[in-house]
Amino acid sequence: MIVAIDTCVLVDFQSGVSNIQVVMLKEKIFSHEAYLPPIVLTEFSSNPRLDKQYYHFLQNIPLLEIYDGYWYRSGETRKLLLKKGLKAKLGDVLIAQACIDNNVPLLTRDDDFRYYAKYCDLQLIQNN
Repeated sequence: MIVAIDTCVLVDFQSGVSNIQVVMLKEKIFSHEAYLPPIVLTEFSSNPRLDKQYYHFLQNIPLLEIYDGYWYRSGETRKLLLKKGLKAKLGDVLIAQACIDNNVPLLTRDDDFRYYAKYCDLQLIQNN
């Protein structure tokens, strides 16, 4: 099963954290079932202290496709959550929308994505 990887899981992996998400990340990379939402690549690679070995690592993980209308759908998704008085950070919206559009679950430990799962059909793999 293909999964999308959230930034927090990549940060944990880079930092040497051992949690269920990092174990699953390693399994998915080995089986070529790990994908990145494009914004995750941007978030993770923009860290000025990122070790150069991770640039090569990132280049081996394919990106989720961005389909026509993505930006509009992202705005509509964000608007839906904001109207409900919920937190909807722009980066999270872009990650969630890429996963929703590709029908791929997101591997994360970030609880903010629960709103996208409840109201926007985002599939989550959290295992906290």
